[in-house]
Amino acid sequence: MSGLFFAIGHERATKFLDSQLELDEDGYVVTKPGTTKTSVVGVFSAGDVQDKSYRQALPAAGTGLFSKSLFTFIEK
Repeated sequence: MSGLFFAIGHERATKFLDSQLELDEDGYVVTKPGTTKTSVVGVFSAGDVQDKSYRQALPAAGTGLFSKSLFTFIEK
């Protein structure tokens, strides 16, 4: 598989990620500031599971597009 987009939905369901990715105390995926990079190389997070303020489709799309780091990773 060359890639996977996993849509979680309005209410985040990140419990299955526990011990695989770094989550904060509220269950949101922790990303490096200013990026969509997670604690695992090659795994990126956007929108509902990363953004505590908005958690909707628009922020998900915006941070998804923001993910230049994803394209840089794939190009390597």
